[in-house]
Amino acid sequence: MRPAYGFSLIEVMVACIIMLIGVMGFVRLQSHIMQSEQSRHIAGIARQLAHEKLTDLRDFKTLHRMDENSSFQSIADNLGGKIVAGDIDISVDGDETELQRFNQQWQVRDQFYVDTDNDNVKDSWRDYEDIPNNHALPSLPEQKWVTISVKWTSAKGLTQTTSLQGIVSPVLSYRSIHGIQQTPSNQRVPRVLLAESAPAMKGSHLINGDVNVSFSQPSWPSDSASTDISITQFKRHESETEVLTQANFRTINCDCQIAGAGRGKTPSMTILKDQSLVNQPGSWVNKTVGIATAGQNPLCSSCCRDHHDTQTMLVEHSNYSPGPSAHQHFGINSNGDYTLALNIADPYLEICRFKRIDGQFEIYPDWQLINLTQFDSQYLHDESNRLAYQQHVLSSLRAALNNQQPASLPLPQINMFSGALQLLSRGIYIEKLRPEHIEFIRQKVASRQLDWLDYLPFYDIDVTLLANWRSSAEHIATISQQPYVLEVDQQHLQFGQYSRGRVSGLTIGQAQIAATIHRGNAGLSHRPPHVPPSNLHVSQANTLLLSVQGSAKPRSNLAISGDVACIVKQVTDYVPCQYQDPKRADYVDLTSLRVSDSAQEFTCDITINSSPNSSFFNCAPITEKWQGALHLATEPVNPQISLHWVSEALGIVPGPSITLPEPLTETSNFEYQVLIIVK
Repeated sequence: MRPAYGFSLIEVMVACIIMLIGVMGFVRLQSHIMQSEQSRHIAGIARQLAHEKLTDLRDFKTLHRMDENSSFQSIADNLGGKIVAGDIDISVDGDETELQRFNQQWQVRDQFYVDTDNDNVKDSWRDYEDIPNNHALPSLPEQKWVTISVKWTSAKGLTQTTSLQGIVSPVLSYRSIHGIQQTPSNQRVPRVLLAESAPAMKGSHLINGDVNVSFSQPSWPSDSASTDISITQFKRHESETEVLTQANFRTINCDCQIAGAGRGKTPSMTILKDQSLVNQPGSWVNKTVGIATAGQNPLCSSCCRDHHDTQTMLVEHSNYSPGPSAHQHFGINSNGDYTLALNIADPYLEICRFKRIDGQFEIYPDWQLINLTQFDSQYLHDESNRLAYQQHVLSSLRAALNNQQPASLPLPQINMFSGALQLLSRGIYIEKLRPEHIEFIRQKVASRQLDWLDYLPFYDIDVTLLANWRSSAEHIATISQQPYVLEVDQQHLQFGQYSRGRVSGLTIGQAQIAATIHRGNAGLSHRPPHVPPSNLHVSQANTLLLSVQGSAKPRSNLAISGDVACIVKQVTDYVPCQYQDPKRADYVDLTSLRVSDSAQEFTCDITINSSPNSSFFNCAPITEKWQGALHLATEPVNPQISLHWVSEALGIVPGPSITLPEPLTETSNFEYQVLIIVK
């Protein structure tokens, strides 16, 4: 009898059930994918609505109010522009019977560029409500900070929201360009402008006619994981400043993992179009991508995914790396050694640069440092020094255009007594440009057209708190190199102090002081570099020769110097004043602070640095074996603050006076500090 072949009924039924389960799962998966695509489509429409509203607000016809919605002045909460606040019904799939309802609202904060540390130099943007009444303000806000929110209800009945933030400046749309055209009658040689009373190097470059580009002071939004830099282009008028453009950059540190082949973006770039500078969005390409580990800044998703170069990107000059080749990716193991990340899931460090465009941060090519310099904080208060620095910046830019090594800024020897002296370091950066853009500028330079700076985006950035400082003879003079930690710990006498670039002269002699910084993104970051030191391109500033002077015996060149710390009392604890700038501007005028000795035998000066670099006092020259009292006072008396001394030996000493417990035999650096408490 021949054996039977085939399947039993039970086997067929089991196979059908398995197939049915698979089909049902596939159907559910397809349904989920379709719902996800629909959700992303609707979210994209919401973002587009927000972008259209921001563009609508910027398209005003006049500055001052003439009717309800067509002026810069009329922009306020849910007011301004042609698109009204409220519900908007939009067809999301082409079927006019199926409409998705969106609700659009916006809030507006009027902001002014004001002086927050009472040094007669404007340094920070502040909301109108946070500015003290004694500040003289222009008739119009210098910018409006807009937050646009679009809400909708998802298919599951959940309320969804997307938000867009952006700046609206008092610049009419037809004038909002980077390059300002000039005529032969208004041509001027580019030069540097500085406020004479600035305690630190603040100012701007005059690039064309009366158009200025500001110097920049980096800031740290919340911690050391990112660095913010703002560059403002403006005109000075007799009673107010007219802001033309403002560029906001963020340099962010991310922890990533290799994800393999995928889709990532090329960087957005500044390009030359119709003899104007415009932002060109990045494009999607196939390349190696990464993913961000959980719990980081949302920008890390783009940073890890996109910050990879391909050979095609290098050929087309649309790469991130400033060098001729793509940078490699490295992680740091438990021993502190760098390991090359090549395989999927390999961890690596990444540092990316973003630019805010239409309210959102877009990834940009890496920072490109072309020259680094250093000098003491008083250097640019001299007219001849300002002219020398002006020529230094211009020659550095010309050299970079021609792929040449810029020259260093020649500086004289610095003479000081024992005590403290603040040094500054500045980096000149340029934007990554395409070859045809560079050639366009070269032709203008060659033909002596003075508007060439209109087409070369460059940035003069204060990198004092980011550079690495070194002294060749630390027994003669040390220089501060503190890690970026702003915390209040009364037990360990920490009150938010942070210092870099402060020279402390110890004894008679000479020392060479040098500042170095990484040329790319790593230079504008407090985190460890994302590649090994051997792979980094490092720039070194001109070396300064420092001479500590005084008489040998009896010694009369001693000094007492220390931090001026400021903290604000909150409900349960204290925070550093640099987190409370409005209060600091209101109640702590450091220019009114005085330090003196009981017998008026020497002079005490206060160096006021830009936050978060700690300000400090320096009393010199003091004769050996001096023992007396130091006194604090404010003129006029400020009832909103209390003055104290802090000593390593005595702890916190309440009140404005302190008596040295022992005669002074050596220069005292950081043993004593002033503590200001805002009530």
